[in-house]
Amino acid sequence: MRRRLGTIDLDTGEVVDGVSVLVGSRSTFTQLYGRRFCVMSQGAFQLIAADRELTLEPKNVLLYLFSRLDFDNFIQVPQFEIAEALKMDKAKVSKAIKILVEKGILIRGPKVGHSYAFRLNPNYGYKGNPKGKVYRTPLGDLQLIEGYGGQVPPQNWIKETFTLPREEARQAVRTYRERYPKLAYQTEIDHWQELPDGRIAVTMRRLPGEEDV
Repeated sequence: MRRRLGTIDLDTGEVVDGVSVLVGSRSTFTQLYGRRFCVMSQGAFQLIAADRELTLEPKNVLLYLFSRLDFDNFIQVPQFEIAEALKMDKAKVSKAIKILVEKGILIRGPKVGHSYAFRLNPNYGYKGNPKGKVYRTPLGDLQLIEGYGGQVPPQNWIKETFTLPREEARQAVRTYRERYPKLAYQTEIDHWQELPDGRIAVTMRRLPGEEDV
């Protein structure tokens, strides 16, 4: 015996043949841009525009990488492809990417094939849902949660801890990063804790350098 399915109009009592299917509506952004959109920080754009060390070529490379940003901020674009798209010399593309890594705009990940994968620093923007993947530290930074950084931490980190009032702790982190640039030392915040008295205990970690020998 075949079953007949229908839908009842609760206002009129009318029985309508067939079954209603609810289809989730797309967001306005998705309707307008499809999958090719991401959230960007206006403050970050201001910093990029005002940074005199970011000349035209690094900015052009960054804009191209923005256009190729994948979900969860992954970027994997061969340098020869960037060079062809921007009509740039491959050596200049390599130099531009090096500058973007030094600035902390890009986070270098593992090598995939003949090229490195990168992540866009979440302080500059994010593509996808950052819930459970990005958090804000008491110092105001956005950081990728462990496991989403694209790189297995080495076992020989040098760690240094300082405990200071919030504003002084922020300045201490900035000073530490200037002393140990991310490109050379992979410097980052290992962990932090807000103490009962309101001070911030921050542990920084970095790779060893010549001064540690």
